[in-house]
Amino acid sequence: MKKTKKYYFTQIILIIIMAIICFLWMIPLAYMILSSLRPNSDINLNGFVLFPKVITFDNYVAVFKNTESAPVGKWLFNSLVVSLSAALLMVLISSLSAFAYARMRFKGSKLLFSFLLLTMMIPSVISLIPNFLTIKRLHLNETLVALILPFLGGVTNIFLIRQFLYGVPKELDEAALIDGAGYIKLFFRIILPQMVPILMVVGLNTFLAAWNDLLWPLIINQEASNRTMTSGLSVVQGIFDNKYGTLMAVTVISAVPVLVVYLFVQKYLIRGISLTSGMKE
Repeated sequence: MKKTKKYYFTQIILIIIMAIICFLWMIPLAYMILSSLRPNSDINLNGFVLFPKVITFDNYVAVFKNTESAPVGKWLFNSLVVSLSAALLMVLISSLSAFAYARMRFKGSKLLFSFLLLTMMIPSVISLIPNFLTIKRLHLNETLVALILPFLGGVTNIFLIRQFLYGVPKELDEAALIDGAGYIKLFFRIILPQMVPILMVVGLNTFLAAWNDLLWPLIINQEASNRTMTSGLSVVQGIFDNKYGTLMAVTVISAVPVLVVYLFVQKYLIRGISLTSGMKE
């Protein structure tokens, strides 16, 4: 189809609009980063200034020097351990469950899967008290394990991977089974490599959910050394009172790991979303 002048004009307008939106979105991010490099006295005196006259890393030094009331380094480590562990375990458990529902036929599988889908209608906040009592009786409170366990029952992820597997030809299964492969070998050798795009989506979503979780870490872990970055941010304002440059430094530190992870998996993320939505690349 021949592209007209009207088509190119529309594309230019859309690009300009998206550029403006991107610019507006970048202003708070740029202000956060640049403010973390300004002295606290300069921020309190001059207020909103996008480009600092003096650049200093004292705010970052102050953040990592405080190892008692606000051990940001420990919070960062805790968040990485919890988020990465939750993502990896979720990928393993969800992929195995989805493979069973999509490829293996057993008595009551449809009924059981329907029951799992019904649980998606229950608000997650309802499970806070049962989860808290369970963790308390297992004596896992004030541990990182308590922060990981609630993320291992993602029915939505099982559903997504199951739907994705319906797009993988069943002839691969039949060929592998004829050659003498069992279901375990079939899963790890044949099916798992095909699921990489959707598993990246599931892993990234779980990583972000675990990283950004606020309520559960505040409930189950009260000690400062057992907090995560997100739960730590909820109390850090009282610790660095009126030190806005230091607060911005903590915020930047909390955002960097998420951006790094996203940059590594964005290619798989876009591919996985396009495949699960039925779009062709």
